[in-house]
Amino acid sequence: MSNQITFIQYLRPDGRKRPLSIEVQCATGEMADFLTDNYMARFEVEVLTTGEVAMSGERDNLGEVDVLANVIVPNGPSVPKAVEELVATAYGVMQKRSGK
Repeated sequence: MSNQITFIQYLRPDGRKRPLSIEVQCATGEMADFLTDNYMARFEVEVLTTGEVAMSGERDNLGEVDVLANVIVPNGPSVPKAVEELVATAYGVMQKRSGK
């Protein structure tokens, strides 16, 4: 299990993509690994023009984007906690959908 989550980061001004690894607690990394391994989930992040950070947990579902969780937070020390909440919410959604 990993203590890192790889996000797809969208860069301004043109939305160019690059991978961004974020260090997380072990339990968060395990949930993220479960989502990516079992549900082909992905995590995305971008810094908005307001300076806030928008993050989402998504997966492809029959060609449609299925947003499992999203959050917008001020850029700075609140980001790590928001990552944990994002992953936990996405994990909870998929557990509920699968009846676990």
